[in-house]
Amino acid sequence: MQAMEVMGVSPVQRLIVPRVLAAMFVALLLNGLVSVVGVLGGYFFFVYLQHGTPGSFLASFSALAQTPDCSSARSRPLIFGFIAGVVASHRG
Repeated sequence: MQAMEVMGVSPVQRLIVPRVLAAMFVALLLNGLVSVVGVLGGYFFFVYLQHGTPGSFLASFSALAQTPDCSSARSRPLIFGFIAGVVASHRG
């Protein structure tokens, strides 16, 4: 870190910012994967194990999954990824 400062390179811009952005991106991708697997698991459980119709699953899903829920589900991983990236950068 001190050597980077002597060379005139900001260690924050060179080391910390990419790490925090990567943690935020990975958290967002992981949340997307978990959401897709959760919806597919719910579909499989409802249609194949409870013998429901796919149309009723989609109708109830669109009635229950509102826009504010989806937007909060996309913003929380960014915040958690930011916190995880900052803590990981600080602790080494």
